[in-house]
Amino acid sequence: MDQPFVIVTGLLAALTLLASVGCLMVAIYRRHLRRARLLHLPTDLPRSTPQAGRHPVARSLPTRWLVLRGNDSVRVAQWLGSVANLETPWSEALKHSRDRRCFVSPPVDGWILVIGGAIPDPSKNVDVLYRFLRQMSSALGEVHYFCADRVFGTHAWARLLSGRVLRAYAWSGMPLWNEGPLTPEERELGLTCRNYADDPAPVQFSGVPPDFQNVERVVFLARRWSINPVTVSEFLLHQEQVNSDDDVDPVH
Repeated sequence: MDQPFVIVTGLLAALTLLASVGCLMVAIYRRHLRRARLLHLPTDLPRSTPQAGRHPVARSLPTRWLVLRGNDSVRVAQWLGSVANLETPWSEALKHSRDRRCFVSPPVDGWILVIGGAIPDPSKNVDVLYRFLRQMSSALGEVHYFCADRVFGTHAWARLLSGRVLRAYAWSGMPLWNEGPLTPEERELGLTCRNYADDPAPVQFSGVPPDFQNVERVVFLARRWSINPVTVSEFLLHQEQVNSDDDVDPVH
């Protein structure tokens, strides 16, 4: 057999193998993306929500939000001070949710949702976040905090009652805050929670570090602890549309 023929055959075999591996990796990555999208499909509605049309709010939600138990949105806005916006329509709040403000929702099923760029970011200064949440909880009672940054992988969640931290975890390249026992909901969702001295987890075959997988599950933890911000936003947008339709005079 001629040596050039053997070389060409070997190169073709190698290229075929590389192409097959590449196709396999692309298939795995696309499967991961589909799974990530499915994780963000809202599957629950607040109990008082009518059967409303779906709104594409999942992508417009901010990376950070608060949930407070209660029905007094005015009190929450007063505590937040000048950064708080109580009268802004929720459709506008979603559009400007990254501004250095806080948008306070009306109560839904006994919970109040707060979104906005003025909510502290754990990756900037976790001590600021810690003090903010403790002070808020001391004044307002039960407070939940959530962060899910799909770009940088930063994620966090915290649950406080009367100024006391019941459970908190924050990660941004490394563990920033880990306080309180792991909750059953975290175990159920398979959330990865590291201690301060833990080494980073090896990247899995899918190419997605386990810590980054937490980001896709924060909204489900929010739903189990209190309310899902996606479905609550859908409800508020629906109510906004209903009120808008009621304000329109019928055509005679």
